[in-house]
Amino acid sequence: MPFTGIPTTVQIRPNRDLLNPTFEGYKLKLLNEDECIIRTDLPAPGISIQMVPSGTQLSYKEVQSRVLYNHLFSGYNLDEGKGAAFYFDSDLRLVLVEYNSVKSNTVTTHNLTEISKSVSDTSNKEYPSLRALSPTLVLVSDGSGGIYLVKLIENSDFPGYRGEIICATAFYGHVLDDNGYEFVSDLKPTPCVLLDAKIIGEGENAYILYMVYNTAFRSNPTSEDIQRGAIQTLFDVSLVELAVKPPYRSQIVNALRGPDIPLYCSIDSHGDGYVIGSTIGYEVLRPTETRQQGELDKQKRNQSQSSSAGEQKPPPYVWQQTSSDVTVCFQLPHGTPGAAINYHFTRTHLSLTVNLSNNPPAPSSTTETSIPQYVFTPFFDFMEPESSLWTIETKIGLLTLHIEKKHHGTRWTHVFQHDDGVLETLDPNEFAEFRERLERYTTGMLDDGGPESFNPLQHPIGHEIEESIDYEGQSVIFAWVDREGVVGAKTIGSDHEFLCRQFEHWQKKDQTGLPSVCLKHDVDGLVYAISHNADNRSSTSTSSSPLAIDHVATFNAFGFVQASKREKRCMYHDPNHRFVVILEGSRHAFIYQSHGPKNIHDQQLIVDVAGRASNADIIGIQMVGDGIILVLTSKHLVLINLSQE
Repeated sequence: MPFTGIPTTVQIRPNRDLLNPTFEGYKLKLLNEDECIIRTDLPAPGISIQMVPSGTQLSYKEVQSRVLYNHLFSGYNLDEGKGAAFYFDSDLRLVLVEYNSVKSNTVTTHNLTEISKSVSDTSNKEYPSLRALSPTLVLVSDGSGGIYLVKLIENSDFPGYRGEIICATAFYGHVLDDNGYEFVSDLKPTPCVLLDAKIIGEGENAYILYMVYNTAFRSNPTSEDIQRGAIQTLFDVSLVELAVKPPYRSQIVNALRGPDIPLYCSIDSHGDGYVIGSTIGYEVLRPTETRQQGELDKQKRNQSQSSSAGEQKPPPYVWQQTSSDVTVCFQLPHGTPGAAINYHFTRTHLSLTVNLSNNPPAPSSTTETSIPQYVFTPFFDFMEPESSLWTIETKIGLLTLHIEKKHHGTRWTHVFQHDDGVLETLDPNEFAEFRERLERYTTGMLDDGGPESFNPLQHPIGHEIEESIDYEGQSVIFAWVDREGVVGAKTIGSDHEFLCRQFEHWQKKDQTGLPSVCLKHDVDGLVYAISHNADNRSSTSTSSSPLAIDHVATFNAFGFVQASKREKRCMYHDPNHRFVVILEGSRHAFIYQSHGPKNIHDQQLIVDVAGRASNADIIGIQMVGDGIILVLTSKHLVLINLSQE
């Protein structure tokens, strides 16, 4: 169920000392391809990528995720000077790519093992995915719901490696039943994509935590659901625990649901939780039994608190309805400006937060006001975005949602899908009294401001609602979610757009932090380090935030130059903030180098990845050494050496 507490808010703020307003641009630098580029043919049968399976209907976000999918996966160093990466060939055979810096930067491929294809509906199949757990252990998803632990074994009789599947299990996702509750499907494996995976602990206490996303679906969608648009594409993000020893039991620890495929997802090295980034927040799912028990416990706590206080706590909002619309009123601190309201509506869900850190209310505002916090919370029924709006009356602190019902004549028993105990205000006089009570508190302010100061600011929400087909221009939200599914911290009020994350670090054994991200701010690309405060492991702690985001580097004007690349396939930046790479179309890699925070000019490199090959699509990229980039095409492996640049 949705988290109803108030998570710690985290500001994403640029460090002015790392900005360079005097930067003039990038100068083209020629790369010595004979010394810096090595091309290696892929072994048979090569790679054949089907962007959209025939006979399938995918949402725009699903299609876009397939187009931007990175088919090359990072591995741990095999030995000193030996980097590793993985890919799947056309026969779903797992292939190890070994980079050896000791032997003149050679690239060698090793066929490890064939991954069995799960019995699943191939029309819903995802691309196979992989996450390295150690130098000798990788976790694999076959894209059809099968999950495999593969052990890398070095051959004793001849040079090379082979793979052994030591565990074969499956992922079973959440399904919505007819009442809107979730349960874990035990009918067949759920096609999914790995987001992250780590071994937590050591020795006998070790276990695996991994995260996957999958397209959410209903158990028995009806024709009415389809006509009403109830099959809006949603995505589940699940945290799963898997034992590292037989019988390799697995269980879902928690799960989120939302309209976005995550832009960023990384598990904390201690297993405390994870950080997730997206353009829209997620709803926390619970198994049916846990949800019902949690609601009963909450009701008991509320009753106990009410009886001990001797009076009933005022509801977080009041609402009433007609046959065609629903009106919801929230009391905010007096003087709350419209700029403090962060909102997003869909036909089915509400996301609403109020940011008072940058928009302080009037000094006379009451401190007892409950601030609304709703993260992708489902409405009771469908609404009409184009005919709905919200208003804010700043002087009296009244936020009103005017919601047009999709199905006129349908009576809502409560505002949200999951009953929060707020009953409809049936008496119109009581609804009017709520407003009059707010006006009495601010009579002096209204008199001073004149009659025009009372006019509410109106904000139509229809143009904000429909599922976007353009990721660019949307601010990113990062959230810390602990093992219990509690959102302990999240970013607010950010005007930063997600550009890319860092390459997986080639020396993973020494890396316990979370990957950094590059965000667009104005025209620049700002690199932010993301970290979890391991000392703050209690979700009730108020001493500090469990999530920290700090500006550590800047790629000057990168936000501007990347916007001109209309066929972007992949973007990643160097973990040491020296360069950022864009793969565009089927041929080119654009590399933007940074040599200092205050340089007037930086350098741009353009690499013809395809070379003489024709019809060779770029399908993946990873870093396999210090300044060593490996690009995967449908015909070649291309090594780009930037260590001397």
